[in-house]
Amino acid sequence: HFRPGLSNGAIDKLGRLGVKVVLNDKVEIPSDFGYASNVGHRVLHGTTSGNDYASDVQILAVGFRLHTEYVEPLEQVLGHSLREPTSGALRVRPTLQLENSAVPHIYVPGDVNNLPGSTKFGFKAEMQGNTAAGNIKKMIASGFDKAFKSADNAQAVAEAAPKASAWSDYVDLMLVPIGPDLGVAQVLKIALGSSGLANLFVRQLKSKDFMLGMRKGYFPKSKKAKRE
Repeated sequence: HFRPGLSNGAIDKLGRLGVKVVLNDKVEIPSDFGYASNVGHRVLHGTTSGNDYASDVQILAVGFRLHTEYVEPLEQVLGHSLREPTSGALRVRPTLQLENSAVPHIYVPGDVNNLPGSTKFGFKAEMQGNTAAGNIKKMIASGFDKAFKSADNAQAVAEAAPKASAWSDYVDLMLVPIGPDLGVAQVLKIALGSSGLANLFVRQLKSKDFMLGMRKGYFPKSKKAKRE
């Protein structure tokens, strides 16, 4: 049910950016993968194609559990926990910066942070990403990089960071497709459940292409997609 050209356009743009996209291949996950993100050169074997894939960072973007174990070395350096004890979510300010003022240059948008309503909402992750990107641009424009290099303590680093913009969670909407025609919805805290109205909302707004059509400007159609 996806609108024609979206996936082809995304793959074409990623290719122009130098990203190699491999689809429809499974890889063997080494038994020593302790968590979702692994840093270090590895060669993973594709079981479907028989190809080997070399990389320096591996991210397993599957499942529902938050994998934040990779911040343990940073926590040890800071002498301070960066995560919620139960969920493992990273504690952030409304600006999407890590809560610890010693690392104002680290931003955490999306599912992995502890802001209310962040988990599994793609549109909120996009909103948070825009806020984080805007704040990073502010930091670069302010000369933070140079100040960071010359700072001799955590307080100097914190003071060098410009005032960042806060993310505003102004949308209360949930649309969950169930197949191509059915779904459940919640709008402004009103649960519509599995009803004809909910089915209509979900079918018209999300089921057709999971709202990817709203982002088609980011991914111009490839030549192949234009011929289809």
